[in-house]
Amino acid sequence: MYVYSNYRLTTGLFELARFGELSIVLPDENAPTPTLYVADDEFSSDPAWVTYVADMIAKASASGERVLAFALSYRDTRVIAASVRLRHLHIMTLIQHTETDPL
Repeated sequence: MYVYSNYRLTTGLFELARFGELSIVLPDENAPTPTLYVADDEFSSDPAWVTYVADMIAKASASGERVLAFALSYRDTRVIAASVRLRHLHIMTLIQHTETDPL
């Protein structure tokens, strides 16, 4: 395993447990909004949204299946991943795609 900073390179062949099945979970209509307006053309990630998404990821991962979460920006990805790591210590593998990672 190659260790770089606080990240691990995770490789392997992953076979789907239930090939062809997909579950989609969307946020509740009363969930916080992803962004907060700060000033002219300036926005920030809403901390309540970050917490909400981190908890959704943890709940989805409790199913034992792999979870894929999409974010609005690399900044949101960073803060959501940090929140998952901080709030949900039982989640051992979290793959975070950053702006410097190849596709």
